[in-house]
Amino acid sequence: MAASTVHKIMKKAKYHPYKVPLAFAPEQSLAHRRARFYCFLSAIISIRFYYASEARSLIKITHPKASSAN
Repeated sequence: MAASTVHKIMKKAKYHPYKVPLAFAPEQSLAHRRARFYCFLSAIISIRFYYASEARSLIKITHPKASSAN
């Protein structure tokens, strides 16, 4: 990334901390960045578990004998 682009992002971060990546928003506190990271992580995990449960229900519908054997 060009230095001028980084400078523009850093300048924008002072006024719009939510519109730029976390790495380019140095004025945010560590706790704030950590909270956003954990929120992002929990969203990924919940989406992953949702799709895993969907896959399990599909397996039960399409292969009823295989699921009853377990």
